[in-house]
Amino acid sequence: MRRELARRKLNPLKNARRLVRRYTKKGFKVFILDETTLGLMPIVQRGWYPRGKKVIANFNYSKRERFHVFGALGRGVIRYLFYDEMNQDAFTHFLRCLKYSYRKLLLFFDRAPYHTSGKVKRFLLRNERTVKYEFLPKKSPEISPIEIEWREWRKLIGNRYFNDKEEMRSCLQRRIQSDDCPIIRLFDYLMP
Repeated sequence: MRRELARRKLNPLKNARRLVRRYTKKGFKVFILDETTLGLMPIVQRGWYPRGKKVIANFNYSKRERFHVFGALGRGVIRYLFYDEMNQDAFTHFLRCLKYSYRKLLLFFDRAPYHTSGKVKRFLLRNERTVKYEFLPKKSPEISPIEIEWREWRKLIGNRYFNDKEEMRSCLQRRIQSDDCPIIRLFDYLMP
C-alpha cells in the first residue's frame, strides 16, 4: 500500500494516463476542471499603433464588477457556466449540470478549498459509480490545459471597453460560440 501511494505521488501524470485509459474503455468522458474570474478591469494587450499617436485606454473599473467562470475542458469541447460567487454551492451546481449532460465522468481538478469542501465530497460520494475524480498535483497549473483556454478567453476581451459585467459576459459568449476562440487540445496524459 505504501509503495502504491509513493508511486502515485512521484508520477501523477502516469497515474492520470492509467485512469484515462481504464475509464474511457468503460464509456467515461474525461474533463479537466478549473475556474477563473473576469472583471471590468481592462485587459490591456500589446498592439500596433500609428507612430506619434498617443493611445488612450478607457476603462470602467469597479472591484465589485466581476464574475466567475467554472469550466470543463474535454476532448474537442468546453463546457462553462457563469456565476456571481465562487464557492462550493456554485461548484456543486456546475458538477450537477456536467453530470446531467454526460452520465459518466472522469474529472481532474485542483485542490481549491471549494473543491474539497463537505458539500462537494458528499456529491462525489453519492455519485461515486458514475463520477470518478483525481486531484491535480499542488502548485502545478502548467499541466492543466484549461489554463491556456482562459488565456485565450482573455485575448477575446482584451483592449475593449465594457459598460458592465453583463455586456462583457454576452460579448464573451458570442465570441466563443462564433468559434473566435479555439478549443485547446487536451494534453497527451489526458488522452486515451
